[in-house]
Amino acid sequence: MEITVAATIAAVVVSALIACGDSAATGSGGLAVDVDKKSGGYRVFVGGVPWLDSAPTFFTVNGKRYSTGAGGGLKLVSVGSDAGRDQLGPWSATVFLYNPVDRPETDLRVAFKLYRDYPDIVLFGQVFASDVKRTNNSNRNDVCTGFPSFQIEIPKKDQDLDLNDDQDQRPKLQDFDDRHLYRDSLQGDKLLQEKRESFAELQKKFEQNEVERDEERNSGRTDKPELGFLAFGGLMFGDMQRKIGRWNSEQVKKIASGLDSGPLVLFSNSSSDAIVLSSFSQFMAASAVYSEAEDGGMAVTWGVVGTMTTIPAHFHLWTIASYSNQGINKAISAWGDVLRQYYGRGTEYRDSDMTNNYIGFYTDNGAYYYYKTEPGMNYEKTLVSEIKYALQKNIPYRYVQYDSWFYYKGSRRGVTEWVAMPSIFPNGMEFVWNNTGLPVVAHNRWWSDETVYAKQNGGKYDFVVETETRRALPTDQSFWDDLLQQSRRWGLIVYEQDWLNYQFDGMDATTSDITLGRKWLLQMGKGARKNGLTIQYCMSPPRHALQSLEIPVVSQARVSDDYQPGNNQWKIGLSSMVAHALGVAPFKDNFWTTTNQPGNPYSRSEPYPELQSVVATLSTGPVGPSDRINYSNPELIMRSCNADGLILKPSKPAMSLDLQIVKSAFGKFTCEVWSTYSRISGLLFGIIFAADCKQNETVTISPYDAGFGRYFAESIAFSWFDPKQSVRYAEGVSLTLTGCRKKPFCLYLTSPVIVNPKSLQKTILYGELSKWVPISPKRVTGIHLSLDDIYVTLQGGSGEHVVFSYSVDGQMSHTECVLSGEGTGTLQILSGKCLS
Repeated sequence: MEITVAATIAAVVVSALIACGDSAATGSGGLAVDVDKKSGGYRVFVGGVPWLDSAPTFFTVNGKRYSTGAGGGLKLVSVGSDAGRDQLGPWSATVFLYNPVDRPETDLRVAFKLYRDYPDIVLFGQVFASDVKRTNNSNRNDVCTGFPSFQIEIPKKDQDLDLNDDQDQRPKLQDFDDRHLYRDSLQGDKLLQEKRESFAELQKKFEQNEVERDEERNSGRTDKPELGFLAFGGLMFGDMQRKIGRWNSEQVKKIASGLDSGPLVLFSNSSSDAIVLSSFSQFMAASAVYSEAEDGGMAVTWGVVGTMTTIPAHFHLWTIASYSNQGINKAISAWGDVLRQYYGRGTEYRDSDMTNNYIGFYTDNGAYYYYKTEPGMNYEKTLVSEIKYALQKNIPYRYVQYDSWFYYKGSRRGVTEWVAMPSIFPNGMEFVWNNTGLPVVAHNRWWSDETVYAKQNGGKYDFVVETETRRALPTDQSFWDDLLQQSRRWGLIVYEQDWLNYQFDGMDATTSDITLGRKWLLQMGKGARKNGLTIQYCMSPPRHALQSLEIPVVSQARVSDDYQPGNNQWKIGLSSMVAHALGVAPFKDNFWTTTNQPGNPYSRSEPYPELQSVVATLSTGPVGPSDRINYSNPELIMRSCNADGLILKPSKPAMSLDLQIVKSAFGKFTCEVWSTYSRISGLLFGIIFAADCKQNETVTISPYDAGFGRYFAESIAFSWFDPKQSVRYAEGVSLTLTGCRKKPFCLYLTSPVIVNPKSLQKTILYGELSKWVPISPKRVTGIHLSLDDIYVTLQGGSGEHVVFSYSVDGQMSHTECVLSGEGTGTLQILSGKCLS
């Protein structure tokens, strides 16, 4: 983006109002930012109500920090405007030019950018026209630049801070004479009409608005709503340091900061308004930091990682604020839609990835065979024996996962050579593939400074090698091209890159070179794409998750801690929201399907195998049992899939409901309450899951609460465990759940009431009740209504037997349909027949 400086302040005012309309003057609109041209301060409004006030902007130049705070030495020189078009369509920007007072030749710019076609987003940008050197400080969990930055007003001990007494610490509304970046629905001709308004008229509207705001302040009302937050942070797509709580409270101090920081969701306790703030570009070089503000209190600031040494010319760092008035789930979904649109991030690799669609056998941490084999066997014999056992039990595994036990490691456990050791596979990796017929998901960790691939160690590829950190990083595209091409020979289909945080956070090069982290991941993705592979991310902080927007072959990601029998890592309803928004399938990790597995390396048991199984299925990501030979539960495994191993999953991942998040932020709520659905031929078949509630805790859920939309068709709801007991579920009618523990958990299904216009018969489709998702788009490909019948088209394995349940006028029936040799069939509901 080329930044120009406007000649006059008036030009900026008019330009901004053309882009955004004058909704600020009337106090209406969605997301808005007021900008003070004198101080450079700004204020974020949601629905005309102030939510966030700016903290000082700052930059580090030649080892010295310059700030807009008192005595900070950063001077606002001019205000300008710019406009253009990119992947999101036409945009306009307001640009502030700063100079350090003792370095007037150094131009530092920040920009507020808005889009005509996306009225509910604002981008905050840091723009560098020339190189800026010695930007680093000594803390990689800090930032060396800061914009945007917002105050966090934590109440004084034992009492709330009077926000009206704090007016002098932030930009005063009466000083604001530019109405920048206000959002409304003005487009097209209305925008042109707005352009013709005179500056005097705009100023008049602003002055009237000031009178109204003064009256509001004098009325004694608090000018900010009570806000909650959902902050993602840490490993596993931001799951492991995820926090929920009250904004402007001590709870904010627990939010992950620096290299572990992630997207921040703010939401109102009194409305459906929510905003998402996150990095929008240069994800590997950007952090959010929660720290003490220059003028007291706390602030959250987005900027460049603190140890980056140089910011090159033409480097831009953008942060997004994205708004929805339809709640938290919709806000996160809309945020993801914008990001994916901007980066052209489709879901074709996610959707076609075989391991997202079929069940497989896993050997990673938590699995029975994690660094353990059958007595007297090596891994080669153990895996061949496991697959033979699965075939005997008609368990249709379609791939196998190899974990870190198979390859060579150096003195500090980093990878030296990514091939199987002879002690693991004496006959080679191709032998195992040929004898099982199963392709492979293969794990990798960080590279050792001893890696044989590096030129420094006699290899042929360019690497950064650090002897102090004992790590290395490939910088040669041909390395990834060759490594992954060679790995295809032994059946590799998914490259699992684990320990992503350890590789990036633990190296000096990646946290000092502003472009190296991105280059590393892009090269990996390009190598996978060239060789027809997909990638799974594991132990990925949010920066890696966001970086996957530029790497479409990242088709899946772990979204919770490692599985251990009996632990709570199944709670993926929140992190799945981020993964799905970014176009990535969430992966729960492996699980046992029986409680007791003798000789396991953990000395533990799994008390909730059904809970593990249903969560994996509802995730829409990989489903990976990891049992010992002779200790699988075939019936439980088959609840997830058809006879060919195809996972019978819903249309999207099960994700936490807004009510779970809001109640957790503002009260003591322990339940996991999620929903999803299967949408087939315009009909919605809902799924509501609840677990880990306190004893006697109840949850009441309307169709709108469940995310099924404002216009929900007349339906029934029934428990998976007792389908005969159904209740009416419709607009204005809620479902009350009780007794939802880990065992038993609650799983309710909804099905629309289908009325035959000729006979007036009422039909309910219950589906395949032996499956966790009885009506899945992977099984039911169409539902067609006629005056004479209802036709349900099915797919599955060749000759597979499918028992489909339904009721007509309250009479339950079960029809068995034997699919054709091509795996298809059509069920005629009213006739009770199956055509195959």
